[in-house]
Amino acid sequence: MQERIIKALAQGGLLSLSVRLLGSIIDERGAVPSYMAYTALLNGLRRSRRTKDMETMLNKLAKAHRQSSGDDVNSGVNVIAFNTYVAALCDAAVEGYESA
Repeated sequence: MQERIIKALAQGGLLSLSVRLLGSIIDERGAVPSYMAYTALLNGLRRSRRTKDMETMLNKLAKAHRQSSGDDVNSGVNVIAFNTYVAALCDAAVEGYESA
């Protein structure tokens, strides 16, 4: 249920609430939410140009994945979520280049 709330908050533009809820799920329960929930959040953060928040969330998610999977090589943050972060970094680089 909380995963759907994370996604709805992110899609509705309430990014700070979505970030806090995702962080509490990871920190308090050590659970790894569905990739659809955190990808929606990362997309919202990308639109808002909050790459630092994206990086923080990805680090928390990666740590939670490692802890829950016991160093399984095939587990980790969803590739779409990671690509969203890379795209946000490219957006920032292109924006800086175009404004110079």
